[in-house]
Amino acid sequence: MKETHRCPKCEQQGRPGTNVVYVGTVDDSTYGGYAQEALVHEGWFAGGDRRGFLEAYVCNDCGYVEFYIKDAPLPPSHTQEKSK
Repeated sequence: MKETHRCPKCEQQGRPGTNVVYVGTVDDSTYGGYAQEALVHEGWFAGGDRRGFLEAYVCNDCGYVEFYIKDAPLPPSHTQEKSK
């Protein structure tokens, strides 16, 4: 969806799939306030290094969502080598 701006789920069902909306900031309201959602939190919750901030593409017809990180790459402490 990020590249095509088309919904693959709707297209599989024979619908146009063109009603895709970009959401530039994905917020997390879990802890009583709003904070930009991130994949990586290093250090204490309120002040640690946060990386992997999310953006989303949402189909307004079927509700399908794809998330992407804005600030790749993630820190080395959060990457894994493929096993040989």
